[in-house]
Amino acid sequence: MIAKTCSNPKCVNPRKSKSGFLPLTHFEKRFPGDEIGKSVCKFCMTCSRVKRLSNPKSTVHKDVRYKYHRSKLVESYGLTKEAFENMMSIQRGVCAICGEVCKSGILSIDHDHTTGKVRGLLCRQCNSGLGFFKSDTRGNQLLFKALNYLKGSS
Repeated sequence: MIAKTCSNPKCVNPRKSKSGFLPLTHFEKRFPGDEIGKSVCKFCMTCSRVKRLSNPKSTVHKDVRYKYHRSKLVESYGLTKEAFENMMSIQRGVCAICGEVCKSGILSIDHDHTTGKVRGLLCRQCNSGLGFFKSDTRGNQLLFKALNYLKGSS
């Protein structure tokens, strides 16, 4: 039990217990790995999630996705936010393969599945394309065969 009411004045369901306090189950961390680590009302988060999804192209939606994406970096790839931002600035915010600005605004982190080493930032299409060829030696051979195939058919 931590507070009498939800801190969000628009909370539609503060779920007060008989004692007048909100149970801890009313709250959740915003994102795993979030350095701010503030707890927020689950019900308010649900409401805001519904609002965001009703307008998925809103800047708020992109902002939240980007922050969530960054918070997963340390957890998934062992990258710090500074290292990620450094990679973004080195690549000037474009895909390392096609050189295009990513339409969604979030570049995928390409890594070697065998060693776990991060190679660079790719758009979704290039990252998926590499994924189909796998990242082992046989995958490299397949990629060269595909390139030769494309050269031969043009």
